[in-house]
Amino acid sequence: MDELELDATLMNKWLGDKKITDLSPKTLYDIQSLIEYYRDVIVPDKNVKIKFPVEGTPCANPDDMEIEIPYSMLAEGRIDNTIGAMIHELRHIQDTPVRAETVAPIWAMLNTILNSLKLPNGKTLAEVVFSDCSYSLDRIVAEPDEDEKADPHLDFLREAVGLLFGLANACEDVRIDANTPPNLKKYIDGIDSRAWAKFEEAMKNDVIEDWDFLQATIFRFLFHHKGFYKDEMIEKYSPSTQSIIENDAVGAIIDTFAGFRDLCQQEVARLYDNFCPNKSEQGNDGQGNNELDMFNDYVGDMVTEEVQKSIATQAGNAKGFEIDPKDVSAIIENLKEDTTLEAENTSGDKEMSNELCESNGTVNAVVLHTKKTAKEFSKSMNSDHRAKLISAELNTQIQNFKNIQVHTTTEDFGTNQNTTYDCVIFDATKN
Repeated sequence: MDELELDATLMNKWLGDKKITDLSPKTLYDIQSLIEYYRDVIVPDKNVKIKFPVEGTPCANPDDMEIEIPYSMLAEGRIDNTIGAMIHELRHIQDTPVRAETVAPIWAMLNTILNSLKLPNGKTLAEVVFSDCSYSLDRIVAEPDEDEKADPHLDFLREAVGLLFGLANACEDVRIDANTPPNLKKYIDGIDSRAWAKFEEAMKNDVIEDWDFLQATIFRFLFHHKGFYKDEMIEKYSPSTQSIIENDAVGAIIDTFAGFRDLCQQEVARLYDNFCPNKSEQGNDGQGNNELDMFNDYVGDMVTEEVQKSIATQAGNAKGFEIDPKDVSAIIENLKEDTTLEAENTSGDKEMSNELCESNGTVNAVVLHTKKTAKEFSKSMNSDHRAKLISAELNTQIQNFKNIQVHTTTEDFGTNQNTTYDCVIFDATKN
Protein backbone atom coordinates (compact mmCIF):
# COMPACT_ATOMS: atom_id res chain seq x y z
CA MET A 1 0.00 0.00 0.00
CA ASP A 2 1.29 3.46 -0.94
CA GLU A 3 2.45 5.70 1.85
CA LEU A 4 -0.38 7.82 3.19
CA GLU A 5 -0.66 10.84 5.42
CA LEU A 6 -2.84 9.37 8.16
CA ASP A 7 -5.35 11.52 10.01
CA ALA A 8 -5.62 9.57 13.26
CA THR A 9 -5.20 12.13 16.06
CA LEU A 10 -8.08 10.79 18.16
CA MET A 11 -7.31 7.14 17.39
CA ASN A 12 -3.69 7.66 18.49
CA LYS A 13 -4.90 8.95 21.86
CA TRP A 14 -7.08 5.88 22.28
CA LEU A 15 -3.99 3.76 21.68
CA GLY A 16 -2.11 5.62 24.42
CA ASP A 17 -0.46 8.16 22.12
CA LYS A 18 1.07 5.42 19.99
CA LYS A 19 1.21 6.93 16.52
CA ILE A 20 -0.33 4.94 13.68
CA THR A 21 2.09 4.93 10.78
CA ASP A 22 0.46 2.56 8.29
CA LEU A 23 -2.71 0.68 7.43
CA SER A 24 -1.37 -2.78 8.12
CA PRO A 25 -3.76 -5.65 8.92
CA LYS A 26 -2.95 -5.07 12.61
CA THR A 27 -3.94 -1.39 12.34
CA LEU A 28 -7.18 -2.29 10.57
CA TYR A 29 -7.89 -4.84 13.30
CA ASP A 30 -7.28 -2.15 15.96
CA ILE A 31 -9.74 0.15 14.17
CA GLN A 32 -12.34 -2.60 14.03
CA SER A 33 -11.75 -3.33 17.73
CA LEU A 34 -12.23 0.34 18.66
CA ILE A 35 -15.49 0.49 16.72
CA GLU A 36 -16.66 -2.72 18.39
CA TYR A 37 -15.75 -1.18 21.75
CA TYR A 38 -17.91 1.86 20.99
CA ARG A 39 -20.64 -0.48 19.77
CA ASP A 40 -20.67 -2.21 23.16
CA VAL A 41 -20.90 1.20 24.85
CA ILE A 42 -23.54 2.76 22.56
CA VAL A 43 -25.78 -0.27 21.94
CA PRO A 44 -24.86 -2.84 24.61
CA ASP A 45 -28.20 -4.61 24.32
CA LYS A 46 -28.09 -5.13 20.54
CA ASN A 47 -26.14 -7.64 18.50
CA VAL A 48 -24.65 -5.37 15.84
CA LYS A 49 -22.13 -6.93 13.48
CA ILE A 50 -19.17 -4.74 12.47
CA LYS A 51 -17.29 -5.90 9.40
CA PHE A 52 -15.17 -4.77 6.47
CA PRO A 53 -16.79 -4.77 3.01
CA VAL A 54 -15.57 -7.78 1.05
CA GLU A 55 -18.39 -8.23 -1.48
CA GLY A 56 -21.53 -6.51 -2.67
CA THR A 57 -22.13 -2.79 -2.06
CA PRO A 58 -20.69 -1.39 1.20
CA CYS A 59 -23.43 0.14 3.31
CA ALA A 60 -24.85 0.50 6.79
CA ASN A 61 -28.02 -1.42 7.46
CA PRO A 62 -29.38 -0.46 10.89
CA ASP A 63 -32.57 -2.48 10.36
CA ASP A 64 -30.50 -5.66 9.91
CA MET A 65 -28.08 -4.70 12.71
CA GLU A 66 -25.11 -4.81 10.36
CA ILE A 67 -22.58 -2.08 9.62
CA GLU A 68 -19.71 -2.17 7.16
CA ILE A 69 -16.62 -0.07 7.82
CA PRO A 70 -16.17 2.45 4.94
CA TYR A 71 -12.81 1.28 3.62
CA SER A 72 -12.85 4.12 1.05
CA MET A 73 -12.20 6.56 3.92
CA LEU A 74 -9.39 4.41 5.32
CA ALA A 75 -7.75 4.16 1.90
CA GLU A 76 -7.45 7.96 2.00
CA GLY A 77 -5.93 7.86 5.47
CA ARG A 78 -9.03 9.27 7.19
CA ILE A 79 -9.00 7.03 10.24
CA ASP A 80 -10.74 9.41 12.67
CA ASN A 81 -13.44 10.16 10.07
CA THR A 82 -14.01 6.43 9.63
CA ILE A 83 -14.57 5.99 13.34
CA GLY A 84 -16.85 9.04 13.33
CA ALA A 85 -18.96 7.57 10.53
CA MET A 86 -19.33 4.34 12.48
CA ILE A 87 -20.30 6.13 15.69
CA HIS A 88 -22.92 8.06 13.72
CA GLU A 89 -24.40 4.83 12.34
CA LEU A 90 -24.37 3.21 15.79
CA ARG A 91 -26.23 6.22 17.15
CA HIS A 92 -28.84 5.69 14.44
CA ILE A 93 -29.23 2.09 15.64
CA GLN A 94 -29.47 3.28 19.22
CA ASP A 95 -31.91 6.14 18.80
CA THR A 96 -33.53 6.15 15.34
CA PRO A 97 -36.70 4.09 14.89
CA VAL A 98 -36.58 1.37 12.27
CA ARG A 99 -37.41 2.44 8.74
CA ALA A 100 -40.92 1.02 9.05
CA GLU A 101 -41.71 3.80 11.56
CA THR A 102 -39.92 6.73 9.93
CA VAL A 103 -41.40 6.01 6.51
CA ALA A 104 -44.95 6.74 7.75
CA PRO A 105 -44.64 10.56 7.91
CA ILE A 106 -42.65 10.56 4.66
CA TRP A 107 -45.37 8.73 2.80
CA ALA A 108 -48.12 10.78 4.46
CA MET A 109 -46.38 13.94 3.25
CA LEU A 110 -45.93 12.72 -0.33
CA ASN A 111 -49.46 11.37 -0.56
CA THR A 112 -50.89 14.69 0.66
CA ILE A 113 -48.82 16.57 -1.92
CA LEU A 114 -49.87 14.25 -4.76
CA ASN A 115 -53.52 14.81 -3.89
CA SER A 116 -53.03 18.60 -3.71
CA LEU A 117 -51.45 19.03 -7.16
CA LYS A 118 -53.76 19.28 -10.15
CA LEU A 119 -53.01 18.80 -13.84
CA PRO A 120 -54.64 20.84 -16.62
CA ASN A 121 -57.12 17.99 -17.27
CA GLY A 122 -58.48 18.40 -13.75
CA LYS A 123 -56.99 15.22 -12.34
CA THR A 124 -54.65 15.21 -9.37
CA LEU A 125 -51.17 13.70 -9.55
CA ALA A 126 -52.38 10.97 -7.20
CA GLU A 127 -55.15 9.99 -9.62
CA VAL A 128 -52.73 9.78 -12.53
CA VAL A 129 -49.74 8.18 -10.80
CA PHE A 130 -51.67 5.56 -8.83
CA SER A 131 -53.66 4.37 -11.81
CA ASP A 132 -51.09 1.54 -11.90
CA CYS A 133 -52.33 -0.98 -9.36
CA SER A 134 -48.97 -2.82 -9.31
CA TYR A 135 -47.27 -0.15 -7.20
CA SER A 136 -46.36 -1.05 -3.64
CA LEU A 137 -44.27 0.71 -1.03
CA ASP A 138 -41.49 -1.88 -1.33
CA ARG A 139 -41.37 -1.40 -5.09
CA ILE A 140 -41.24 2.39 -4.79
CA VAL A 141 -38.42 2.50 -2.23
CA ALA A 142 -36.44 -0.32 -3.91
CA GLU A 143 -33.37 0.30 -6.04
CA PRO A 144 -34.24 0.13 -9.76
CA ASP A 145 -33.73 -3.29 -11.32
CA GLU A 146 -31.49 -3.41 -14.40
CA ASP A 147 -34.13 -5.42 -16.29
CA GLU A 148 -37.00 -3.25 -15.11
CA LYS A 149 -39.25 -1.80 -17.78
CA ALA A 150 -39.07 1.98 -18.13
CA ASP A 151 -41.81 3.61 -16.08
CA PRO A 152 -41.73 7.44 -15.75
CA HIS A 153 -44.33 7.43 -12.97
CA LEU A 154 -42.37 4.93 -10.90
CA ASP A 155 -39.12 6.83 -11.51
CA PHE A 156 -40.87 10.03 -10.43
CA LEU A 157 -42.19 8.44 -7.22
CA ARG A 158 -38.75 7.06 -6.35
CA GLU A 159 -37.08 10.43 -6.85
CA ALA A 160 -39.76 12.23 -4.83
CA VAL A 161 -39.58 9.71 -1.98
CA GLY A 162 -35.78 9.93 -2.07
CA LEU A 163 -35.80 13.71 -1.63
CA LEU A 164 -38.29 13.57 1.25
CA PHE A 165 -36.19 10.81 2.83
CA GLY A 166 -33.21 13.16 2.46
CA LEU A 167 -34.95 15.95 4.38
CA ALA A 168 -36.15 13.51 7.04
CA ASN A 169 -32.66 12.03 7.39
CA ALA A 170 -31.10 15.50 7.71
CA CYS A 171 -33.53 16.25 10.53
CA GLU A 172 -32.68 12.98 12.26
CA ASP A 173 -28.93 13.53 11.79
CA VAL A 174 -29.22 16.89 13.55
CA ARG A 175 -31.16 15.29 16.39
CA ILE A 176 -28.97 12.25 17.07
CA ASP A 177 -25.63 14.01 16.57
CA ALA A 178 -26.57 16.80 18.98
CA ASN A 179 -27.56 14.18 21.56
CA THR A 180 -24.32 12.21 21.16
CA PRO A 181 -22.00 12.35 24.22
CA PRO A 182 -19.09 14.81 23.72
CA ASN A 183 -16.38 12.13 23.92
CA LEU A 184 -18.01 10.41 20.89
CA LYS A 185 -19.30 13.51 19.12
CA LYS A 186 -15.77 14.81 18.59
CA TYR A 187 -15.30 12.15 15.91
CA ILE A 188 -18.53 13.23 14.15
CA ASP A 189 -17.53 16.89 14.41
CA GLY A 190 -14.46 16.11 12.32
CA ILE A 191 -16.61 14.77 9.47
CA ASP A 192 -18.97 17.74 9.70
CA SER A 193 -16.10 20.25 9.57
CA ARG A 194 -14.71 18.58 6.46
CA ALA A 195 -18.11 18.65 4.74
CA TRP A 196 -18.75 22.26 5.78
CA ALA A 197 -15.45 23.39 4.23
CA LYS A 198 -16.64 22.08 0.84
CA PHE A 199 -20.10 23.58 1.22
CA GLU A 200 -18.76 26.94 2.37
CA GLU A 201 -16.51 27.11 -0.67
CA ALA A 202 -19.46 26.29 -2.93
CA MET A 203 -21.46 29.11 -1.30
CA LYS A 204 -18.68 31.66 -1.68
CA ASN A 205 -18.23 30.76 -5.34
CA ASP A 206 -21.99 30.63 -5.99
CA VAL A 207 -21.60 27.14 -7.44
CA ILE A 208 -25.02 25.67 -6.58
CA GLU A 209 -27.51 26.85 -9.17
CA ASP A 210 -30.72 25.45 -7.62
CA TRP A 211 -30.02 27.07 -4.26
CA ASP A 212 -33.67 27.53 -3.31
CA PHE A 213 -34.82 24.03 -4.25
CA LEU A 214 -35.19 21.12 -1.86
CA GLN A 215 -31.91 19.29 -2.56
CA ALA A 216 -29.85 22.37 -1.66
CA THR A 217 -32.17 23.14 1.24
CA ILE A 218 -31.21 19.80 2.81
CA PHE A 219 -27.56 20.92 2.96
CA ARG A 220 -28.55 24.34 4.25
CA PHE A 221 -30.75 22.72 6.91
CA LEU A 222 -27.90 20.52 8.15
CA PHE A 223 -25.23 23.20 8.38
CA HIS A 224 -27.60 25.78 9.86
CA HIS A 225 -28.76 23.48 12.65
CA LYS A 226 -25.23 22.19 13.28
CA GLY A 227 -24.16 25.77 13.97
CA PHE A 228 -21.81 26.41 11.05
CA TYR A 229 -23.74 29.45 9.80
CA LYS A 230 -27.11 31.16 10.07
CA ASP A 231 -29.49 30.66 7.17
CA GLU A 232 -32.43 33.07 7.19
CA MET A 233 -34.66 30.82 5.08
CA ILE A 234 -34.06 27.81 7.34
CA GLU A 235 -34.58 30.03 10.36
CA LYS A 236 -37.96 31.13 8.95
CA TYR A 237 -39.47 27.76 8.01
CA SER A 238 -37.73 25.14 10.14
CA PRO A 239 -38.43 24.12 13.72
CA SER A 240 -35.76 25.50 16.05
CA THR A 241 -32.62 23.47 16.64
CA GLN A 242 -33.60 23.01 20.27
CA SER A 243 -37.05 21.76 19.27
CA ILE A 244 -35.53 19.16 16.95
CA ILE A 245 -33.04 18.02 19.59
CA GLU A 246 -35.67 17.64 22.30
CA ASN A 247 -38.27 15.95 20.09
CA ASP A 248 -38.52 12.28 19.19
CA ALA A 249 -37.52 11.18 15.68
CA VAL A 250 -40.98 10.99 14.11
CA GLY A 251 -42.19 14.16 15.82
CA ALA A 252 -39.17 16.14 14.59
CA ILE A 253 -39.68 14.89 11.02
CA ILE A 254 -43.38 15.80 11.06
CA ASP A 255 -42.64 19.33 12.33
CA THR A 256 -39.93 19.77 9.69
CA PHE A 257 -42.21 18.62 6.88
CA ALA A 258 -44.94 20.97 8.10
CA GLY A 259 -42.54 23.91 7.94
CA PHE A 260 -41.29 23.09 4.44
CA ARG A 261 -44.59 21.81 3.00
CA ASP A 262 -44.80 24.48 0.28
CA LEU A 263 -41.21 23.87 -0.84
CA CYS A 264 -41.81 20.11 -0.87
CA GLN A 265 -44.96 20.61 -2.92
CA GLN A 266 -43.07 22.77 -5.42
CA GLU A 267 -40.31 20.17 -5.67
CA VAL A 268 -42.75 17.31 -6.34
CA ALA A 269 -44.42 19.36 -9.09
CA ARG A 270 -41.01 20.10 -10.63
CA LEU A 271 -39.99 16.45 -10.49
CA TYR A 272 -43.22 15.36 -12.16
CA ASP A 273 -42.64 17.86 -14.96
CA ASN A 274 -39.10 16.49 -15.39
CA PHE A 275 -40.15 12.85 -15.57
CA CYS A 276 -43.49 13.31 -17.34
CA PRO A 277 -43.22 16.68 -19.17
CA ASN A 278 -45.99 16.05 -21.70
CA LYS A 279 -48.49 14.89 -19.12
CA SER A 280 -48.00 17.94 -16.90
CA GLU A 281 -49.04 20.15 -19.84
CA GLN A 282 -51.98 18.11 -21.17
CA GLY A 283 -55.38 19.72 -20.85
CA ASN A 284 -58.88 18.42 -21.51
CA ASP A 285 -59.07 16.56 -24.83
CA GLY A 286 -62.34 18.26 -25.69
CA GLN A 287 -64.22 15.03 -26.25
CA GLY A 288 -66.67 15.70 -23.45
CA ASN A 289 -67.82 13.31 -20.76
CA ASN A 290 -69.56 10.43 -22.46
CA GLU A 291 -70.66 7.38 -20.51
CA LEU A 292 -67.49 5.43 -21.31
CA ASP A 293 -65.31 8.33 -20.10
CA MET A 294 -67.32 8.52 -16.89
CA PHE A 295 -67.04 4.75 -16.39
CA ASN A 296 -63.25 4.84 -16.94
CA ASP A 297 -62.91 7.74 -14.50
CA TYR A 298 -65.01 5.87 -11.95
CA VAL A 299 -62.95 2.67 -12.25
CA GLY A 300 -59.72 4.67 -12.30
CA ASP A 301 -60.72 6.48 -9.12
CA MET A 302 -61.45 3.16 -7.44
CA VAL A 303 -58.03 1.78 -8.44
CA THR A 304 -56.29 4.97 -7.31
CA GLU A 305 -58.03 4.91 -3.95
CA GLU A 306 -57.21 1.25 -3.36
CA VAL A 307 -53.53 1.71 -4.28
CA GLN A 308 -53.23 4.71 -1.96
CA LYS A 309 -54.93 2.83 0.87
CA SER A 310 -52.72 -0.20 0.33
CA ILE A 311 -49.48 1.82 0.36
CA ALA A 312 -50.65 3.87 3.33
CA THR A 313 -51.28 0.61 5.22
CA GLN A 314 -47.78 -0.60 4.33
CA ALA A 315 -46.26 2.74 5.41
CA GLY A 316 -48.10 2.90 8.74
CA ASN A 317 -50.09 5.63 10.41
CA ALA A 318 -48.77 9.17 10.71
CA LYS A 319 -50.11 12.61 11.42
CA GLY A 320 -51.64 14.15 8.31
CA PHE A 321 -50.56 17.41 6.68
CA GLU A 322 -52.54 20.32 5.31
CA ILE A 323 -51.40 21.71 1.96
CA ASP A 324 -53.23 24.19 -0.27
CA PRO A 325 -54.24 22.79 -3.70
CA LYS A 326 -52.18 24.14 -6.60
CA ASP A 327 -51.90 23.65 -10.36
CA VAL A 328 -48.74 21.91 -11.56
CA SER A 329 -48.64 24.08 -14.69
CA ALA A 330 -48.74 27.29 -12.62
CA ILE A 331 -45.86 26.12 -10.41
CA ILE A 332 -43.76 25.13 -13.43
CA GLU A 333 -44.48 28.42 -15.18
CA ASN A 334 -43.37 30.39 -12.13
CA LEU A 335 -40.20 28.32 -11.85
CA LYS A 336 -39.42 28.88 -15.53
CA GLU A 337 -39.86 32.63 -15.13
CA ASP A 338 -37.54 32.65 -12.10
CA THR A 339 -34.97 30.52 -13.94
CA THR A 340 -35.08 32.74 -17.04
CA LEU A 341 -34.58 35.87 -14.94
CA GLU A 342 -31.66 34.29 -13.08
CA ALA A 343 -30.09 33.09 -16.34
CA GLU A 344 -30.24 36.63 -17.75
CA ASN A 345 -28.56 37.98 -14.62
CA THR A 346 -25.81 35.34 -14.55
CA SER A 347 -25.19 34.85 -18.27
CA GLY A 348 -21.95 32.98 -18.92
CA ASP A 349 -21.46 31.59 -15.41
CA LYS A 350 -22.30 28.05 -16.54
CA GLU A 351 -18.99 27.70 -18.35
CA MET A 352 -15.64 27.28 -16.64
CA SER A 353 -12.87 29.36 -18.11
CA ASN A 354 -9.74 31.27 -17.25
CA GLU A 355 -10.00 34.91 -18.20
CA LEU A 356 -7.07 37.28 -18.19
CA CYS A 357 -7.57 40.67 -16.63
CA GLU A 358 -5.09 43.50 -16.09
CA SER A 359 -4.88 45.25 -12.73
CA ASN A 360 -2.14 47.80 -11.96
CA GLY A 361 -0.16 46.48 -14.89
CA THR A 362 -0.31 42.87 -13.66
CA VAL A 363 -2.10 40.16 -15.63
CA ASN A 364 -4.13 37.87 -13.37
CA ALA A 365 -6.17 34.75 -14.10
CA VAL A 366 -9.80 34.85 -13.01
CA VAL A 367 -11.42 31.46 -12.53
CA LEU A 368 -15.15 31.18 -13.15
CA HIS A 369 -16.53 28.14 -11.36
CA THR A 370 -18.87 25.73 -13.09
CA LYS A 371 -22.43 25.90 -11.87
CA LYS A 372 -23.80 22.65 -10.45
CA THR A 373 -27.17 21.44 -9.33
CA ALA A 374 -27.34 20.52 -5.65
CA LYS A 375 -27.62 16.87 -6.71
CA GLU A 376 -24.39 17.12 -8.70
CA PHE A 377 -22.72 18.90 -5.80
CA SER A 378 -23.90 16.16 -3.43
CA LYS A 379 -22.28 13.52 -5.63
CA SER A 380 -19.02 15.44 -5.72
CA MET A 381 -19.07 15.86 -1.93
CA ASN A 382 -19.66 12.16 -1.40
CA SER A 383 -17.22 10.92 -4.03
CA ASP A 384 -14.99 9.66 -1.22
CA HIS A 385 -17.82 7.41 0.00
CA ARG A 386 -18.04 5.42 -3.21
CA ALA A 387 -18.01 1.67 -2.85
CA LYS A 388 -14.60 0.19 -2.18
CA LEU A 389 -14.06 -3.41 -1.17
CA ILE A 390 -11.12 -5.14 0.44
CA SER A 391 -9.76 -8.47 -0.69
CA ALA A 392 -10.82 -11.64 1.05
CA GLU A 393 -7.13 -12.29 1.78
CA LEU A 394 -6.70 -8.96 3.59
CA ASN A 395 -9.91 -9.54 5.53
CA THR A 396 -8.61 -12.95 6.65
CA GLN A 397 -5.37 -11.36 7.85
CA ILE A 398 -7.35 -8.76 9.83
CA GLN A 399 -9.63 -11.30 11.44
CA ASN A 400 -6.71 -13.59 12.32
CA PHE A 401 -5.71 -11.12 15.03
CA LYS A 402 -8.89 -12.09 16.88
CA ASN A 403 -7.49 -15.59 17.15
CA ILE A 404 -4.30 -14.47 18.88
CA GLN A 405 -4.28 -14.94 22.63
CA VAL A 406 -1.53 -13.60 24.89
CA HIS A 407 -1.11 -15.34 28.26
CA THR A 408 1.23 -13.94 30.90
CA THR A 409 2.64 -16.60 33.20
CA THR A 410 5.29 -17.04 35.90
CA GLU A 411 7.45 -20.15 36.10
CA ASP A 412 10.51 -21.48 37.95
CA PHE A 413 12.87 -23.23 35.54
CA GLY A 414 14.84 -24.93 38.35
CA THR A 415 16.92 -21.93 39.30
CA ASN A 416 14.90 -21.05 42.40
CA GLN A 417 13.95 -17.86 40.59
CA ASN A 418 10.60 -17.03 39.02
CA THR A 419 10.56 -15.90 35.40
CA THR A 420 7.58 -14.00 34.04
CA TYR A 421 6.96 -14.20 30.32
CA ASP A 422 4.20 -13.84 27.72
CA CYS A 423 3.01 -16.81 25.72
CA VAL A 424 1.35 -16.05 22.36
CA ILE A 425 -1.15 -18.64 21.15
CA PHE A 426 -2.91 -18.64 17.78
CA ASP A 427 -6.28 -20.37 18.10
CA ALA A 428 -6.90 -21.88 14.65
CA THR A 429 -10.20 -23.37 15.77
CA LYS A 430 -11.94 -19.97 15.69
CA ASN A 431 -13.61 -18.72 12.56
